[in-house]
Amino acid sequence: MRRFMFEGNGARLINEYGVPKQLIELDKIGKYERDIKFNPGKQIFKEIEAPALQPQAKQEPIRKAGDDLEAAANEIIGELRDEAAYEEIVSLKDMVHGLRQRDADVSARWNDALSQAGLSREHLQHASNINSNDIQLVGNIDARTPEAIQFDWSDDNVNGQSVAAQTRLHSRNELNPLTGQMDVVPFMDADNVPMYTQFGVRGQSVNDTDVQGMDSDEFLGKRMLELAGQKPRRNNDADVYAVDLVNDTNNSKVDVEMLKSNELSRDGVGLQVYTEMAPASLSGAKPRDYRESQGIARQMKEELEPLIRKRMSEGLTVMDAIESLSREGVITNSGGWSGPVEGKLLKEEGKYVDQLVHPVVSNKDAALNLESARTGSRSRKYVMHLEGALLSDANAGKEALEDLSGTSGFDQLSLRPMAGNNGTRPGVKAYLQVSPTGPEVTDLGRVLPAVRQLFKTQKKDLQVRRSE
Repeated sequence: MRRFMFEGNGARLINEYGVPKQLIELDKIGKYERDIKFNPGKQIFKEIEAPALQPQAKQEPIRKAGDDLEAAANEIIGELRDEAAYEEIVSLKDMVHGLRQRDADVSARWNDALSQAGLSREHLQHASNINSNDIQLVGNIDARTPEAIQFDWSDDNVNGQSVAAQTRLHSRNELNPLTGQMDVVPFMDADNVPMYTQFGVRGQSVNDTDVQGMDSDEFLGKRMLELAGQKPRRNNDADVYAVDLVNDTNNSKVDVEMLKSNELSRDGVGLQVYTEMAPASLSGAKPRDYRESQGIARQMKEELEPLIRKRMSEGLTVMDAIESLSREGVITNSGGWSGPVEGKLLKEEGKYVDQLVHPVVSNKDAALNLESARTGSRSRKYVMHLEGALLSDANAGKEALEDLSGTSGFDQLSLRPMAGNNGTRPGVKAYLQVSPTGPEVTDLGRVLPAVRQLFKTQKKDLQVRRSE
């Protein structure tokens, strides 16, 4: 006996997996005489039974669209004879054709994405977060966001320290108009090019085109904004002192400021007020190596803190306090020939930057990134996985800075000793510290989960999901 399921009075075949309703079950195959009775006006399921004239061996139920569904449809078409079923036959054939076209389109897009990253379908065996080499079976960051497709390779190294080499093809969900389900498709950039990120070391697993010729931290900041749905473009290729990025989505100027995870948990987010200053008594120091430069920078910090605190306790803002000490020749830049160098919040009379994007990395990775700049070209070469991703409103920080005075204001200031990228120019940077949960800061990894495709661990943990 053969069984079909029909919906309502239109005799539409039902699919048990939720794709547009087609075939649900074929128990026994054979020629038979049909006796279909509909219940007009009622959307109910009816089971139609008719004796099989020539019973044959049982077949397994059809479980998927594509070739199997098409074969089953052709068999049904060959057996259904009456005029009432003709429209259903045509609809079923169109559905099969549409499904095959959709599968081919998604497959072609992934072939293009693989090609952009220098990969092919054969490399899917190296993808660590998909099943059966099927991209559609990739894991999820949350219920609405897939993970990037992740390919693991042999480690790179920075001065003998092993670091992960990995390719990630960025992905997103797209509604399949035929099934109503979500297909995993490549994430495209503003130029409609599939996006990927190559982690590792430039000159080893990473080449210049992988990072678009940028320093690693600046490239990661740009990639964060792209995964957040923005349209950033590089702005500092002709002038290294220019703001790093311009966001064409809202015409804002964006600079990249990497944060160390331990400093974030201890001090919060630092917005740069001064990028270089030193007490005149120690300016112009000539350290012999990086370690000595670190020691001199710490001495500078210890000498500057009480000087600035005292001036601010007299009611001066941080800018007024430092400017007054500079006029008196007490504070200079690191070299001693000019005043303190204004940081990102103050440059160009406060018009230098609108937003700061913060790749958050481990202390070890931050140190290795600086270490990578000491060999070959002076660019930072280590593209590392992120621990977090934050976006700061620099304009809100500037407003807060105007009211920063007194000892309580000084407590919101952080002075950080810096050995200099090459360990030859010790100095101190000054930051306004704001809370990572404050109004000036957006946690991109929480509110826009696609950004987590850059994280060491892509999937959200339970604690994050419960707090949303």
